[in-house]
Amino acid sequence: MIKDIQNCCAGAKFLPDMKIQFDSQGGANMLTSQADINAWIERVKKAILSGGKAYEIQNTSENR
Repeated sequence: MIKDIQNCCAGAKFLPDMKIQFDSQGGANMLTSQADINAWIERVKKAILSGGKAYEIQNTSENR
């Protein structure tokens, strides 16, 4: 889904993304560790505090 959104917004800048996984039965049991989520939050903070160094998605065949 993240790549789909990025493809629809070619030229937009995005901060680091993260896929958070829940159990395959549709329950509320989160499989992604809290430590991984905390590390992602820190990457987003650093990107914002470093002048918004986000990455730009180009509309290329590899992103389609």
